[in-house]
Amino acid sequence: MYCIKSPEGEIIDSNQMHDPFRFRVDNTHVIDGLNEIVKQMSIGESIYCIIPSELGHGEKGIKGDVAPNTTLSYYIQLLAIK
Repeated sequence: MYCIKSPEGEIIDSNQMHDPFRFRVDNTHVIDGLNEIVKQMSIGESIYCIIPSELGHGEKGIKGDVAPNTTLSYYIQLLAIK
């Protein structure tokens, strides 16, 4: 489970009411900061973390969703590792 917020507290993305987000660690499907955090977590652990722009979407951002150079905050709960 995850919830991503902008520095102003606006929810950018969340899967709170949906299936868990699945991804392969060290793949290019997620930002570097998320890869690094999940590698340090244990199953069942929940954390709140702040990811600086350089480990997020950087200078490019995501047009219409994440402004360039945005610091992101995540709430993450690791449900399983396969």
